[in-house]
Amino acid sequence: MKEGIKHIGKMLITIVISLQLWSLCASLSLAGECSTNDYPYRDSIKGELDVWGFYTRNCTSYVAWKINKDYGTTSAPYYFYNTMSGPNGQSGTWGNAKDWENNATTIGFTVSNTPQTGAIAAWEANSEGAGIYGHVAYVESVNSDGTVNITEYNWNYGDGNCNARSSVTADHYIHILSSGCTDPNAINYDPDATVDDGSCEYAGCTDPNAANYNPDATVYGDNCEYPIETSAFVDVTGNMKADAVLVGNSGITRYCPTGDESWTTNSFYGTRGTYFADVTGDGKADAIVVNDTGVTVRRSTGADFGTSDAANEAWTTNSFYGTRGTYFADGTGDGKADAIVMNDYSVTIRRSTGINFSDNEPWTCQNGNSYLLWTR
Repeated sequence: MKEGIKHIGKMLITIVISLQLWSLCASLSLAGECSTNDYPYRDSIKGELDVWGFYTRNCTSYVAWKINKDYGTTSAPYYFYNTMSGPNGQSGTWGNAKDWENNATTIGFTVSNTPQTGAIAAWEANSEGAGIYGHVAYVESVNSDGTVNITEYNWNYGDGNCNARSSVTADHYIHILSSGCTDPNAINYDPDATVDDGSCEYAGCTDPNAANYNPDATVYGDNCEYPIETSAFVDVTGNMKADAVLVGNSGITRYCPTGDESWTTNSFYGTRGTYFADVTGDGKADAIVVNDTGVTVRRSTGADFGTSDAANEAWTTNSFYGTRGTYFADGTGDGKADAIVMNDYSVTIRRSTGINFSDNEPWTCQNGNSYLLWTR
């Protein structure tokens, strides 16, 4: 009889110990399996002591791994472990999941009702299905309604496995690491953030119709550049009659009584100006654009200015524009328009050779601050 009572007593002690280990993070509800799992103790025996001072394949051990991974300490010395100092310099022990909120507050970490990616979701003992030792999980993401998507260990009846749940609400959230934008190239880069929460913003032109549209921009940077619509009346066909020509966002158009004609199949304009002049001497005005890097010409064929960027010809190898004005006119009398720029105290010309503009030549006489004559 006594032996039978002793045997039953041993069984009860074993059951109690097993229940204590089971209830460290266990619950009475089910969750789905984790889609990915790099927890280093996933194949270990449940209940052994891990390198952070928690029991393997329990919720506390898993969260310790996730926090250390986010912080970048996947090997010793670790940032997060069972007994550690917090931001206020005090030392504390995390212990069971139900004690984490109190310990976090004691050693200086923030505990709130506001979820953040990378935060710890915490449940008190016997709350929302958590066991007598409470429960902690890792917040993978936050939904628009304030619920969170989490990964965790040992939730399904203490099975010691990795589980994932969506749209849940914890009792509180413990903020060990700072969430924010971790990209130094973003305008809201947070140098103190250790977990990227997807909030990075990039300034730039967000208008697809602008010349400098940036598809990666998320915030309008007030820097969109638009080509100023330029109109000109020049003979682009060589019939000695002026044509009405318009430079727009999408290209150059010749207006005709019989119908408008597209003279380029893509945009062609300069940030420093768009001009029309006969630089080749064939009697047809060519399209000329001036940018910071140089002057580009598209020759008139009499029917268009070329069908693609392959028609572009670099007529200078460096910048050539004036602070007081840029012009294209025949300054040499050879029937080809030359490039002329006016600055505060000088006028400079580059002669057209028919295939490019030659070197700079000063073409001005000066008396004080007045231009008397534009001559050689």
